[in-house]
Amino acid sequence: YNYMYSAKYLKEISDNSFLDYLKLLFGMGELSEHAYQIVQKHIILWDTSDGTLYNDNRNIIRVFSLVYFLKNVNIHTLFIITSFIATISLRNFFITLKQVTFIDDLTLFMSLLFFPSLLAWGGGPMKEVFMILGLSYFFRGMLFFYIHKTWKNFILLALGIVLLILFKPYVLMTLLLSVLLFWVIQYFFKAKNKWSYVAMVLLTFILSIFFFKNSITEKISKKQFDFINISKGGYHVFDHQNHYFIYFGEEDESKIRHIENQNKIIVKEPVDVEVYLPGASMFLDKEVRVLPNKEFDIVFHQKRSNSFFEITRIKNQFNRLIYMIPEAIVNVLFRPTPFDPGSSLKVLSFIETILLFSFLGFTIIHRRKIEQKDLAIYIAVLFFIVSNALLIGWVTPNFGAIVRYRLPIYLAILFLSLHLYRGKEGKEKFQ
Repeated sequence: YNYMYSAKYLKEISDNSFLDYLKLLFGMGELSEHAYQIVQKHIILWDTSDGTLYNDNRNIIRVFSLVYFLKNVNIHTLFIITSFIATISLRNFFITLKQVTFIDDLTLFMSLLFFPSLLAWGGGPMKEVFMILGLSYFFRGMLFFYIHKTWKNFILLALGIVLLILFKPYVLMTLLLSVLLFWVIQYFFKAKNKWSYVAMVLLTFILSIFFFKNSITEKISKKQFDFINISKGGYHVFDHQNHYFIYFGEEDESKIRHIENQNKIIVKEPVDVEVYLPGASMFLDKEVRVLPNKEFDIVFHQKRSNSFFEITRIKNQFNRLIYMIPEAIVNVLFRPTPFDPGSSLKVLSFIETILLFSFLGFTIIHRRKIEQKDLAIYIAVLFFIVSNALLIGWVTPNFGAIVRYRLPIYLAILFLSLHLYRGKEGKEKFQ
């Protein structure tokens, strides 16, 4: 409910200063002291270090804040609105997928309606509802624009792209790369000198990875470091004297005291802690002993997540990034299991995984006759699945987050299964 409560506070800023509200809504201009204090204290997940329109946390809070301008709005109102949006997404997916599968319409509709991840995350007041809406418009617009190049289909595709930019830009990035790969493969099948093109594409890809490897590794390492710190819990404080951050884990909390009504802690007894510099993506290779009676400003404090689990630390090393590939893919595609940390909902996630991959195996056995145009689709979809699994698995040490983030991947696996299945022998619905 953090997004809903944050949106309510954002709307309340407009009651005092509509200009401050507009600045927050569009991400431009400096705030008054009053508005700034409300953002700092009450608008959770805003992340004041980033002022762009492409911060997806901010965008969902902005959208929900607009709802609070309606009369007699409460939490139930937001649930009704997001459920309606989920219905639009379901309709878009159904219209699109029924063009590319032999499964009858009723079975297809029921499989989408009761698809566990869509049911759990598709209609709640969270970012995923707009990401799913963006995916549904993207796929519907792209497929029908490919068949009939009309303005309506182009607008649907553009709307999907805009929604994904605002709420899940990395999903859009992998989608566009997958579409590009599809077109390259299509061209490859028609080319005379096929292997020369293969060599050129592979060489370009390898050189690109080599050229950008440091930048890619640094960004992924920083994201992983932040996500681990958030999920692991504890206190992150800033030492103004030495200009670095100090991390007190849950095991250190008996040695410190949170000062009431102040955003500070005081150390009660000597404690050895880990430290890191501003903007860093790893702890320094040393521990620092903090003596009693030292006070520090709290930067971030959170309890350890029940779904937290340890993953390989990248620590700005490209070889660790490569080494972690199998771990990242397995974590995202096949976990959590009943034996992993987390709530009892992990059992439902595990059942969904078993059913989804069983269905995929069934459709592979009972597959349609695969032609060249199908191969291009399957390779592009597999690229989308693997690339998203890596981006999520490299940085995410929390099973609860993984279950939400992998929804586009599971939808892609469902699409792959539906497209593969030959169904009853008969004429193809989509050429």
